Amino acid sequence: MTIELKAYEKFLRHLAETDSTDIISNGGKHHAALLYSVLLDNTESEVRIFCQSGASEVWHDPRFEEAMTKFLDNNRFASLKVLTAGEPALDSKWTDRPNVTAYHIKEDDKLKIYDHFRNNRCNFAVFDSKRYRYEYDCDLFKAYGSFNDAVTAREMIALFDSAFLNALATDVTGSSDSATFNGTDLNLTLDNYDHPVATNSEE
Repeated sequence: MTIELKAYEKFLRHLAETDSTDIISNGGKHHAALLYSVLLDNTESEVRIFCQSGASEVWHDPRFEEAMTKFLDNNRFASLKVLTAGEPALDSKWTDRPNVTAYHIKEDDKLKIYDHFRNNRCNFAVFDSKRYRYEYDCDLFKAYGSFNDAVTAREMIALFDSAFLNALATDVTGSSDSATFNGTDLNLTLDNYDHPVATNSEE
């Protein structure tokens, strides 16, 4: 790990340990994997991820894989729920786990999410009830997040849970493409960081 990445990880762990409400600037696949790993390290029971397929470079980053594996192995009630905009393509290391469930989101629910964020393609993840990462540029992994923002996290949870239930209901009827499973970089400063929710990235 480079000196810069070590500094960024130290910065993130400080925010997590202090339960900071700061908005975290997060961009590039390496920074993304680090933020995911620190978020996972501080999650007790439930992770919700809305993504394009579950097969991006971040999903295969060693830091992400190690943190996700530790979360799923060490927490008795750990649960990972995944909704994908396209066909689910999660690696078999996740598909063999009983505490991981993934569904292909229904088109109308996907559009509701995009409309909510005013973005025609985005990802987000929520960790327990107050931590999140919102990715507004899926190609460059540009995102922001927080270790302590229950209001934003609740909005994401509501969007996700509604879509997840609809995908589950469709799967029960036998008409859903779903699978049930076992189990760039930006500067460190947060000064004057503007939430770029209203973007129309071409991805």
